[in-house]
Amino acid sequence: MGDIFQARQGDILFIGVTDAESLLGDSSERADTVLAHGEATGHSHRLVGPAGWRPEMRTRANGEILVRGGEGMRVVHDEHGDIHLPAETWILVRRQREYDPVAAERQRRVSD
Repeated sequence: MGDIFQARQGDILFIGVTDAESLLGDSSERADTVLAHGEATGHSHRLVGPAGWRPEMRTRANGEILVRGGEGMRVVHDEHGDIHLPAETWILVRRQREYDPVAAERQRRVSD
C-alpha cells in the first residue's frame, strides 16, 4: 500500500492509498457522510462537497472507512480547520489511538 496523501484532523487520520483493491475486499457500502463522532464534544467529522455531490464510501470489517470523491470534497469539524481531500483518490480513514502503559487494554482511543 503506497501512501500518496496524509492529513490529520483531531483524532482522525487520512491516508491516500494507491492500492485500494486489497482493502476493499472486506468492506461494505455506506450511505452517510459522517466519518466519526467526537466522544468528548459530540461534534462529528463529516464530508461535504458541491451540490449534488456523492462520495463512494465503504466501511471495512475493522471499522476503518474508505472514501473516494471528486473535486471540492473536504472534511469539516466544528473545532478543527477543514481538510481538502484529493479528488478521485481512495482515502483510508483511521481513528488514532494512544499508548497507555498503565491501562489494562494497552490502547485507548484519543478523545477529540
